[in-house]
Amino acid sequence: MDGHPHMEKPYEPGENWNHIPCGPLGGLACGMKEADRSFPIPDDDKERAKLEKQIARENYAAIQSADWNSGKRGFGKFDFRHGHVKWDNDDIYVGEMSIESNCNGKGVMYKYKSGEAYCGKWVGKLWKYPELEGEGICFSKDRMKAEKLMNGKPTGVTISVEDALSQLELKEAPHPYSKSYMKELREKGRQAKIDKAEHERTYVHRWQQEWKGAPVDLTPKEITPEMLDKAMNQIRHQAYPI
Repeated sequence: MDGHPHMEKPYEPGENWNHIPCGPLGGLACGMKEADRSFPIPDDDKERAKLEKQIARENYAAIQSADWNSGKRGFGKFDFRHGHVKWDNDDIYVGEMSIESNCNGKGVMYKYKSGEAYCGKWVGKLWKYPELEGEGICFSKDRMKAEKLMNGKPTGVTISVEDALSQLELKEAPHPYSKSYMKELREKGRQAKIDKAEHERTYVHRWQQEWKGAPVDLTPKEITPEMLDKAMNQIRHQAYPI
């Protein structure tokens, strides 16, 4: 796996952030890393660097073994090269990641307060908020406008959304995301629950059985079990709301 173009060599054995010796395939979870496992991040940069290496060892180890259920191995089983990160200010990054689970490469930063989407090449270290390097694109809150960025700062140069998508090699503009949009989604979810409860309370269904009489070609003298069965099949089952 060391020769893969998107793969970095594993770190040398060292200490993890708890000062416990570990090998290049060891770590917090014995070489395995759950996708959404949360853990406390140290404030000290030196301790962060140790934990960063530990995560790199776990990411590397995760692709070396096969999944015992699916049989997949390598990046088909666990791919750390693409992911998402949600920051304390509720901004969300979606894009390429490094082996240390840092933002590294092409990605989109969804701004929670402004609703804008910053697209371009991101560089992050020690799990701190990444920086946008070089040229980038900022999509407006409604995704109807686009502006060029340079090192994460607006340039004042606007371009069409089509040109922005072509430059970023995207098929469509980033999905809307903002404080007001999330509030709207929560309100829709609450209203959907209210509507469902009201529907279940109001529209209680019951079965109505109605006898429509014997077939027209049936006389009392000709009644047989087979004919009765035929007649019973004419009972209609009809649902109606109360």
